[in-house]
Amino acid sequence: MNHPVEDLSKDLPSLLNNGVMMSHANQEILIFKGIYILKTANIEIEIDGEIWFMWLPDFKARFYGNPLVNIDFYNLTLLIDRKEIVINGEVFGDVSGVDVKTGLGVIEGRISISNTSYLGDISQMVDRITFSIPNLKEFIGLPVKYKSENNTVSISQSRIFLEDGEYQIIIDRCSNYSDLHTSLKANGGYIIQYNGELRKKNGLLNYDDGREVLHCLNRFLHLLNGINTSAIFLKGWKSSILKWGDYTPYVVRPYKYVYSWSTIDTFEHIGHTWNKFRKYWLSIDDRSILISIIHWYVEANINSAFIEGSIVMAQAALEGLFNWIIIENDPAVNAVLAKKLENKNAEAKLFLLLKKIELKNGIPESLSHLVGIKPRIKNGPTAIIEIRNALVHGNRGKRRNLNLINSDVRIEVLRLSLWYIELLLLHALEYDSKYFNRCSQSFPNGMPEPLPWSNTHT
Repeated sequence: MNHPVEDLSKDLPSLLNNGVMMSHANQEILIFKGIYILKTANIEIEIDGEIWFMWLPDFKARFYGNPLVNIDFYNLTLLIDRKEIVINGEVFGDVSGVDVKTGLGVIEGRISISNTSYLGDISQMVDRITFSIPNLKEFIGLPVKYKSENNTVSISQSRIFLEDGEYQIIIDRCSNYSDLHTSLKANGGYIIQYNGELRKKNGLLNYDDGREVLHCLNRFLHLLNGINTSAIFLKGWKSSILKWGDYTPYVVRPYKYVYSWSTIDTFEHIGHTWNKFRKYWLSIDDRSILISIIHWYVEANINSAFIEGSIVMAQAALEGLFNWIIIENDPAVNAVLAKKLENKNAEAKLFLLLKKIELKNGIPESLSHLVGIKPRIKNGPTAIIEIRNALVHGNRGKRRNLNLINSDVRIEVLRLSLWYIELLLLHALEYDSKYFNRCSQSFPNGMPEPLPWSNTHT
């Protein structure tokens, strides 16, 4: 979709000025300063202080301040009653812990990570919701004008534009992305690198509908990024007046380099794929299985359970893909055939999945350690399932076989599993541009290439 620079730039100040900007990794974000109430079932304590979003170590909001009345600090820490922070008569969030510095007369504590934390009246309809995205890899997008403090104008290909029949999402990469990313790599943790906004094409937005669209966006970003990130610090605006702010700590992983299939210019070609993803998301059944598949894929990709556990999690994603693609979404599969397919072993299911996307089942030559254990294992599905079974079932024979398989082979089995998952998801989402192939000869520094089923593939 080609948009003139002027049209894309007209809302730029709202994206940047109303978003969260950071100069270095893990910089605390001030949420509120003033008088708020620490409330339990029986007492209310007015506190003059501040509420900050702290990235480390908890990735949640913390409060700090001086009580305006004399209180029994010791008994307060012993109370097991539910505690809340109340601001301007509205509950900001539940309290997960309270600390007291008795010598200084200061109360500080943590907001629960499991509850929504917000300021203002979220029942109010708004014309846009702004948000920020931390720890998202760099993408080249549509051209945008940037104006500096001295009114110097520059143009950067930094805008991501997504839309469906009802909503538009615009996301701008921060102009100093390179500096931000350098700080993130050096210090770890978190940093805001993109700011964006959500609008409804016709009419106003309510809080729940806006959150639903952004939850969908978050899962989409998990898939593109290869590691969890989310739209956070949501703010509802009406006629340039801030109506509410959502400071819930949606899922974002601390910085870790991971490999991802998406290329730097993916977002230039992603419009149709986003629409397909939204279509699946709006179906409750498709949404639940898609969430599960992406969850297991990301956990395996970031190696959260080491190589052996990641192989098992990747297999869970492949099982989910079989049920979703073959059993549930293939109109040719009737009830009788579906029952037979459900009873097939995991290896046969993988063969069917690869046939669905016209992918050869041989072991890629780049996986030299895995190729080296032939002729006992002749193809990719067999390799994945045999090693997964040896890890999970653990009888004596399988343990002995597993002892013969070194760590290099296990790493390549995980690579192969993740490659299959990525291709199957991209095929289901009708992505039609280039991707990074983690099983290519030039991994991990290769150039993007056409998908195996692409007309341009050679």
